[in-house]
Amino acid sequence: MTRDRSPPDPLPHRTEPTDRRSITWARFAPCRDLQASDAVVDAVAAAERRDPRYLRSDIEESLDTDALDSLFSNGSTHAHLSFRYAGYVVDVHGDGWVRVR
Repeated sequence: MTRDRSPPDPLPHRTEPTDRRSITWARFAPCRDLQASDAVVDAVAAAERRDPRYLRSDIEESLDTDALDSLFSNGSTHAHLSFRYAGYVVDVHGDGWVRVR
């Protein structure tokens, strides 16, 4: 098992090509009103090359975004959640990083 590279510089989102897929990163910071659900939408939109406005209502039908935001609102860096959405595996980390692969 190989370990992923450390997250990229804190950009709104970034896509890194790999051998067979791409990995998209996004960042959130609840203390600055950047919620985890917003970062998930931004990262999936970047991976799909779509406008995030069109994904917001779609993700709310598939995922309890209030629960997701609440889970990561306390600043616990040990929290981690993985789930499948729109054909991707989404990893949300308590340190503020979202990875879509």
